[in-house]
Amino acid sequence: MKELDQIFDLHPTPRVLVEASAGTGKTFTIVGIFVRLLLEKNLDIGQVLAVTFTKKATAELRERILDRLRDALETLQDCIRKEGDSFLTRLADEFADKPGAIENLKRAIHNFDDSQVFTIHGFCQKALQEEALLAGTPFEMELNPADKVTKKAAEDFWRVFMHENSTSDAGRYLISKLLSIVKSPGELLGSRAGIGPLMSKRYAVAEGEVLDDPKGWLQKVIDTRNEMKSAWQRDKEEVVEILKRCDVRNYQRSLERRINDLENFLSDETFSEDEPRDIGHWTCGYLYNTSNLKKNGRPVPQHDFFGYCETYKQHIGGMKKL
Repeated sequence: MKELDQIFDLHPTPRVLVEASAGTGKTFTIVGIFVRLLLEKNLDIGQVLAVTFTKKATAELRERILDRLRDALETLQDCIRKEGDSFLTRLADEFADKPGAIENLKRAIHNFDDSQVFTIHGFCQKALQEEALLAGTPFEMELNPADKVTKKAAEDFWRVFMHENSTSDAGRYLISKLLSIVKSPGELLGSRAGIGPLMSKRYAVAEGEVLDDPKGWLQKVIDTRNEMKSAWQRDKEEVVEILKRCDVRNYQRSLERRINDLENFLSDETFSEDEPRDIGHWTCGYLYNTSNLKKNGRPVPQHDFFGYCETYKQHIGGMKKL
């Protein structure tokens, strides 16, 4: 690939590939090539085809081409050169003395409604309609652009997902997680949190679920959470007394806050949080670890509640792979 400093260094026959990052002037280059072709080949406006991806990009490209044609006409006709515009300066050098250049630009501006600037699906639809007999397609052939297809797919997915997951605790957990990210099919496609930005990446690859039975796994998580809740309601005073007297270093400093977080978590039936803050400090793996004790500290008495917390922490770690 050769680095090109000016549009006039491009030679558009038989084929040119322009590849660049966002904001580096691709549209500027396309517009310049469009104007060059009109003047160099003495073409009518309808003989040059420009195709881009979205309706927004198409509208912008049409506007930019028309503005450039007017600038070019002003430059050649009135010998007015915009300071710092190297394209127009080179254009004047190349075409100021070419017969018919000014008339060609005037004709292009006058007939600009005939310009062939389309989205990809718009051009395909036009070609199929104009060549319906040859292509064997209906005369009223209409292509659904990708955004319409994906919108319908998102709406279908949303309905099925809500219906299939509304009858079980695990399903309602999944629904709560989805709603915590996006609130509607439109947001699923269009928001930064949705899949729209991912679908625009050419390197994005769809993959299946990491777990074979995600709802089954979620049910294990919820069952363990319910065991935690039952044990806490039954033995709260005993558990709190163990923790107030335990010899784990610095444990009592944040105990009241941890208790509040735990109770808020266990009483929340909407699954707004996956786990209470500092879940690890409630587990037997942490409390029974002698390296966490004060010097000469006594081991923490065992209780089933700490085991449920340990199991829940392990389950929630697997669930986060979903």
